[in-house]
Amino acid sequence: MAGATPSAGDEIRTGTLFRRIPNDADHWFEAENRPASYNFIQDNDDEYLSTQWSELTTPGRIFAQHPGAGLLEVPVAVFWEHGLRVTYEPKDGPDHVAVWGLKNPKTSLLKKLRKAVTRTWRPGTSELVQDTSH
Repeated sequence: MAGATPSAGDEIRTGTLFRRIPNDADHWFEAENRPASYNFIQDNDDEYLSTQWSELTTPGRIFAQHPGAGLLEVPVAVFWEHGLRVTYEPKDGPDHVAVWGLKNPKTSLLKKLRKAVTRTWRPGTSELVQDTSH
């Protein structure tokens, strides 16, 4: 974590994003030991996909606030490469970042985002089960 905190609405182009996932069968495929692509669909009432920025938080801090959550880490650049926009939105927390453009996404895009995950922490135990970040 480094650098100055951006202003609300500023574009984020560096680092990685953390996406929290709940411990249920819609978000984690137990038989395949992997997250569902569904994790990249924003809530119906939201304008954007809610994430947390690695420059302003850590997995440990997220798990302290959300025990038992799972977590997916994806490079910010991946979202931009797929035509999505990433902005700092601190009204939902000081480390909060929004990914715009995922309202009614194509399944193929969701699968590409899932495959771009560099680190995965299993919901329920918060155990690191995938790390391709090296």
